Amino acid sequence: MAKHYEELIPNPVVYRLGEGIGHWPQLEDQAGVLAAFSAFMRTV
Repeated sequence: MAKHYEELIPNPVVYRLGEGIGHWPQLEDQAGVLAAFSAFMRTV
C-alpha cells in the first residue's frame, strides 16, 4: 500500500518500519514506531 501511495501522491511522506513488521508495529518494533512518531511530530 505504501508503494502505491508513493506512486500516486506527489511529494508523499511515508515512514517505513523494518521488514517483517506486521499488524502490531507498536509491539514488534517499539523503537521504530517511536522514531517515526518523533519524526512526524517535528513536522507539525
